Amino acid sequence: MLFFALFPPQQLFRSRKGLACGGPRPLRLPKQSPAQAYCSGTVRARLCVATHRRNDIYFRSPNLRFGFKELSKPIGTYEVRKGPLPELARRIKLCLSNQRLSSTRLARRCDDAAQVLHQKFPEREYGGFRIDDDKLRHLLMWSSDEPKKSALKSIEVEVIEIIAQALHVPADYLLGTRYRRNAILWDPLCDSDEAEHIIHLMNIYEEEAGEFVGWAEFLPCSLETPEFMAKHHEAIFQNIEPRQRRVIVDKFNRIGNARRSRLFDPKRTHSFTELLYLSDLERIVKGAGEYSRIDPELRKTCLLELKDLISQPSLRINLVIAKDDEVGPLRQLSRDCDGIVVNKDKHTHWRTHAGDIFWSENGETVKKHYQWTEQFRQKAYYNEPEKVIALLSAAMDSL
Repeated sequence: MLFFALFPPQQLFRSRKGLACGGPRPLRLPKQSPAQAYCSGTVRARLCVATHRRNDIYFRSPNLRFGFKELSKPIGTYEVRKGPLPELARRIKLCLSNQRLSSTRLARRCDDAAQVLHQKFPEREYGGFRIDDDKLRHLLMWSSDEPKKSALKSIEVEVIEIIAQALHVPADYLLGTRYRRNAILWDPLCDSDEAEHIIHLMNIYEEEAGEFVGWAEFLPCSLETPEFMAKHHEAIFQNIEPRQRRVIVDKFNRIGNARRSRLFDPKRTHSFTELLYLSDLERIVKGAGEYSRIDPELRKTCLLELKDLISQPSLRINLVIAKDDEVGPLRQLSRDCDGIVVNKDKHTHWRTHAGDIFWSENGETVKKHYQWTEQFRQKAYYNEPEKVIALLSAAMDSL
C-alpha cells in the first residue's frame, strides 16, 4: 500500500508572493481558492510529502505518478518531510548491491517481470511502461545527497511494482514502511513469489544491521540438518488440509535451504544469534509433540551438528538457552507466535502458529522486539558457548 502524509495547501504556502513552480511561469494563488489554483494541468491532487531539499515538493497526480515541482525559494519555516524518490532509489541500490546486479541487468529483468505481473493481474496494464537502463540510472541519481538536475522527475506505481518484482522484493519495501504502524502480512498460500521476497529481505536487513537475532519454539532452519528440517516442517503443519500443507511445506523448505546456504557462505558478514527456551530443547530430546514424528537418530544428528557449529568461534553462531522460570514474564509477547526475528533498529518479522508471516519497519514495533531479545539474553543462564555446549552434550547422551 502506498501511503503519503497529505498537507493542506494553506499550511504549505504562507505567502502568495514570489513563488514560482518549475520554470518561468509564476504560480498564482487567488484569494478565493488557493488549492484550485495550484491543482491545475496534470497536478490535480492534494500536496504530499516533500523531499530532503527544502525547496522541492512532491505531488500525486490523477494517473498515480509521483514527482516534484521546484520552487524559486524555500517554503518559509515550514518543515517538510522526505518524499518517496530518495528512499526508493536508496533501496533499489541496496538490492542491486545485495544481489550483485547492474542497472542494465535489472532493466532486462524488468521486461520479464512486467509479463509476470500482467499474467497475475490482467486487468492492469503493465506492458505500456518502458524501463530501460537510462531510466533506472536517472532514478538512482536520487540516492545521492545532491541529485542532479537530470534525475527522474516522476515515476508510476506500475513501474515501482515491476522493479520490485524484478528484484524479488515487495513494493512496500521499496517505498519504505518505517512510518507505518500496521505490520505487513505474508500469506504463504497467496503468492508463489513470497518465499523469494522473504529470502531477499532477510538478506538485506542482515547486511544493514550486521546481525541476526531470532527466537523460536524450535531450532531455525539454518541450524537444522536438511533431513530434520523437512520432517519438522511436515510435523508443524500436520493439521492443515493436505493439499495446502504441501504448498506451505515446500515454501518453507525453500526458505530454509536458502537460509542454510547463506549461513555457511564464507562471505557472510553478520553474526547469528538464536534464542531458545530450555523446555523447547527438551521437547526435541524427548521426542515430544511434533518431534514424535521424527526419528531419534535424525534428532541426535541435528543436535550433534548444532554443537559443532557453536564450537567454532569463526562462524559467529551463538545459541542462548533460557530456563522457563528465568524469562517467565517475557512469554507474554511470544504467546501468539512461534518465531520472532529482529535486526537491530532496522526490521522485525514474526510468524504465527498458522504459518502467516508479518513484517514491519515501524520504529516502535522494532524497538519492542529488540528490547525483548536483549532481556532474554541477559536473563538466560545458558548464554555462553561453553555452557551451551555442555548442555547439548548432556542432551545427546540421553538420546
